[in-house]
Amino acid sequence: MVVLGFVENDFLEADPDRKRIIVNGLYVDISRRKEHIVFGYPIIPQSRLLLFIEQKYKIYQESKQVQKEVQDPKQPPASFSEETYLQLENARMQFCNTSAARAKNLQGNVDLIFQSISEMDALVKSRNAKLVVAIYPDEFQVNEPLLKTLFESFKLKREDYDLDLAQHLLKSYLESKKKLLNGPHSAP
Repeated sequence: MVVLGFVENDFLEADPDRKRIIVNGLYVDISRRKEHIVFGYPIIPQSRLLLFIEQKYKIYQESKQVQKEVQDPKQPPASFSEETYLQLENARMQFCNTSAARAKNLQGNVDLIFQSISEMDALVKSRNAKLVVAIYPDEFQVNEPLLKTLFESFKLKREDYDLDLAQHLLKSYLESKKKLLNGPHSAP
């Protein structure tokens, strides 16, 4: 059995035009539309040294901010500063913004996720195993104080959000796929 853990930000990360590679321990995103390959390797349009310095400096700045925020030395340090964490959660929550979802076309991302799940399922079945998709909530979906802070800090309207949008999309897709595979008389 193969278990695929899925969180709503997977829809955001599934940009069909983005190709993420690792170069000397650094994550580099390349547009598939603008990608150039030489001798089988993608050309990176930026200085690797500059990328390295930028990424290490961001990490250094963030760790300094986290150290400033630590109140209790017995408490383990956080990965992000409060400000950065709220910005990350706000960015993740934007997938659930129904007005933004209509305005910003994320259908390519959704289609890529569904295509990838179908391909994984076929691969797993070819190995005589079963694919199970576990849908996990994001923290803003289960932490009401965080959700309230996000709405207040970024001046968002709660009625503009379907906080379970990603789960609804994925569940609907999986149920339709199950019905297709099991035939019209199968139970949901």
